[in-house]
Amino acid sequence: MTDKRAALINNLIMSTVFFVLSAVLFAFSFYYSDDSEIIKFSDSDGVLFSSVPEDKYTPESKDSLFSAEDYIGLPLYYAENSKKYHLSKECQYIRNSKNVKYTDYYSAVSSGLSACSSCGYPDDLPD
Repeated sequence: MTDKRAALINNLIMSTVFFVLSAVLFAFSFYYSDDSEIIKFSDSDGVLFSSVPEDKYTPESKDSLFSAEDYIGLPLYYAENSKKYHLSKECQYIRNSKNVKYTDYYSAVSSGLSACSSCGYPDDLPD
């Protein structure tokens, strides 16, 4: 095979691949035609992060996502002079505390305790 013929076949293959990929991307552009911003760079430090369009997401705190029923039967621990309750005595925030006490959810909330941001939310929620 001559060099010209090999170059021609190579160019034909590459242009066919390019055409197919272009057609696929064009088809997906209609499927994902939402003009909202999905990914962007932050201006300050150049870190890539994902964002959800504001009209499709309402931010809520974790505390509003969990109710008393989620904590029924779960042991809650707190350290003396603490403002948070924990689901584990091994939580990094109370692990080295001398006076770790046991309580239930209703007593913890009525005492003004709130959930620990590290361990204070149950992993398995009831159905």
